[in-house]
Amino acid sequence: MRPEDMHLSEGEIQAYQDQELPASQSRRAESHLASCHTCQVKASEIYARSQRMTGRFSSLQPVLTASSNTALPAARRRLAEKLEQEKEIQTMKPKTFLHIPRLAWAVIAVVAALAIAIDLRARPRSGKQLPGSVPCGANPRGPD
Repeated sequence: MRPEDMHLSEGEIQAYQDQELPASQSRRAESHLASCHTCQVKASEIYARSQRMTGRFSSLQPVLTASSNTALPAARRRLAEKLEQEKEIQTMKPKTFLHIPRLAWAVIAVVAALAIAIDLRARPRSGKQLPGSVPCGANPRGPD
């Protein structure tokens, strides 16, 4: 089957109608549409659907009044100011808060180490000896 004999896809027909195809593909689509009733019907349906959608979208366009002409620039200005504030806040965060978590963990570690050291020094020493241990200052071989 030759490429000229193959039916056009919906996308190809839409691109042809919107004049988005390269010249060679546009010529092929045009010659095929001239001779293929199936693709002509499909192209008519696509064109009609496109026109309906264009009509629906045109009814959605905002109506500009004298007050909306001044409101739009003001809204854009407020949006730009808000975006600038957000940008400043985002650039300040890394500088301000970057090292606080590390510093907090370092302080916690130092405080914990000091607490353990103080606790160990403050504990009363029991007079009990472990079996086989020698008291400080005693001769391990016994009395002289």
